[in-house]
Amino acid sequence: MPRLTVHYQKAEESAERCEVVTFNAGESLKNLLSTTQMRIRTGCIGNGACGLCRVRIANPDDYPPSENERIHIDEDDLEQGIRLACGIYPRKDLEVFLFNVIADTEWSILP
Repeated sequence: MPRLTVHYQKAEESAERCEVVTFNAGESLKNLLSTTQMRIRTGCIGNGACGLCRVRIANPDDYPPSENERIHIDEDDLEQGIRLACGIYPRKDLEVFLFNVIADTEWSILP
């Protein structure tokens, strides 16, 4: 089973966290994160329209930018691995760095 390594920092904390979760291939990164306490901000239904679910991935060459990403993210950021979580469908191990982490909540998407 592939592993997702997630680096993030909550607003109320000074230290960065790193968590590893396993996942089934086929789900978007946004949806994978929505089943955990490592959620990110978003403003659309996961179709790349809002551009809010930005993350940085360790291997950007594995995930070429989509047209929506080219609209919302400038070229320099794309080269540095900034992508939209709703457009990434990992099939193998992935390391990701979160920016817009939301506060803990009891709400989640059921697996």
